[in-house]
Amino acid sequence: MGFKSVSEETTRVNATNVRVELQSKSNKVISQLDPFLLEDFSLAIKQEYRLQISNNLDGKATTYRLRDALINIDAFVSNMLLPLKLEVEINGNIDTLDFNISQTEPNTSSGMENPKYYIYCDNSNEIGFRFWFLKNE
Repeated sequence: MGFKSVSEETTRVNATNVRVELQSKSNKVISQLDPFLLEDFSLAIKQEYRLQISNNLDGKATTYRLRDALINIDAFVSNMLLPLKLEVEINGNIDTLDFNISQTEPNTSSGMENPKYYIYCDNSNEIGFRFWFLKNE
C-alpha cells in the first residue's frame, strides 16, 4: 500500500465521528491512532492551521505551512510504528520531514485555542516532538 496522503478519500477521517477506525488493506482495524490528529493534519493542509513542531531535546520550535501529510497504515499494522512524512513549506522552501510515531498523547486542556500532541519517535520517550496546530487568522 505504501504512503498515502491523509487527505485522500480512503485515508480521510472525520473527527465528528470519533468511532471511525482506519483499516489497512489487510482489513486489520487500527484503533490506536488518534483520529483527531489526522483531522488536524487535514485542516492544516487546507490552510486552516499552521503546523508548529517543537523538539523536546533542544526546545526549539519551527512553524510550517503544511502541504501534505503521508502515512503508511500497513507499516503501522505490522510493527506499531506509524511512518509519517510531512511535506512542509517555510520561507518559500519545501522540505520533507520524516517521523516514526510510536505514541501520540493529545493534550486538549481547557483554555487552549488549539490541540497539541506529544509525538514519540522510534519507541523512545526521550526523543519527542510537540506538534501544535495554530489557527490561521
